[in-house]
Amino acid sequence: MRVLALVLVVLSSLSLTPVALAGANDGEGDLASVPDPIRDDLLHGRWDHALAKLEVMGTQKPEDTDLWLLLAGVAHDRAGRTEEALAALRTIENEHAESPWVAKARFRQAEIHRARGEYQAAEAIYEAAVRHLRSPERQGELAAIYMEYADDAATRPSAPTPGHRLDFDRAFQLYAKVLELDAPRAMRDKALFRMALCQVETGSHETARQRFQIYLDELDPTRQKPLRSGFLPGEHIWEARWRLGIAELNLGQGAQARRTFEDLAEDLEDALDSGDVAAEMRRRAGDARYDLARTYGTGSDVARLAAAAYQRFLDEFPT
Repeated sequence: MRVLALVLVVLSSLSLTPVALAGANDGEGDLASVPDPIRDDLLHGRWDHALAKLEVMGTQKPEDTDLWLLLAGVAHDRAGRTEEALAALRTIENEHAESPWVAKARFRQAEIHRARGEYQAAEAIYEAAVRHLRSPERQGELAAIYMEYADDAATRPSAPTPGHRLDFDRAFQLYAKVLELDAPRAMRDKALFRMALCQVETGSHETARQRFQIYLDELDPTRQKPLRSGFLPGEHIWEARWRLGIAELNLGQGAQARRTFEDLAEDLEDALDSGDVAAEMRRRAGDARYDLARTYGTGSDVARLAAAAYQRFLDEFPT
């Protein structure tokens, strides 16, 4: 159901709704070349009369059989005979693969499946349509649509918003859709990072740890062996490294978390020493030093080490 709703959103956002792709007014809008008696029957809901005339046209003008089949599918569907409708529409696909009506026949089938509650069958057709739309010029547009809906599902509004509901699992799926596209680099950066944040929000510490590792493997220059020319670091490197340590700490991986925080603190302090002074970096270095002390736990055998780490934090970040 979620995939179906998502695909409908994407098609709608591109002004390519299933109804539009199936023809204006569910097929009756493309009737300019159809004989007046058939057009009148369709427009006035005389489905059986229309079907009888369409059968005759199949004999008189067999070169337009694909169109007669499409209209027959519409008529059967409107009359509540969905099996007959699907049979007519499938015939267009199977016997008239080059017909200009194939796309409309497919979407009419999807609409029938959706109306019958056969969501998996409908989704398969809609997903195929989205894949077709993923031409290079559509990539950024589709990615932006996915990103907008993902951000909405994962962002707490600054003020009470009636009807707004956080759904981090849905947001995760939508961000993943961005990564399936040839999205702009900044958008890919954000999607990768926010997928990990969604796992933090749901308390899935192991998955969060894995997702931060994936982000850093792709966008942290210190992990690129060799570092390729023109490589651009991710915009969330420092926070991703800190959150990786937090995830490890939450998983009880104290020793690994300690290494993560120690490396992060040293790299941040080196950056500060080099003149790259920024309040955010200094705050992050302080967080790393403080959380490093937390990795020692509370046992008496490590109390001295923890105390020394806390003291270093206080010495380096007195305010």
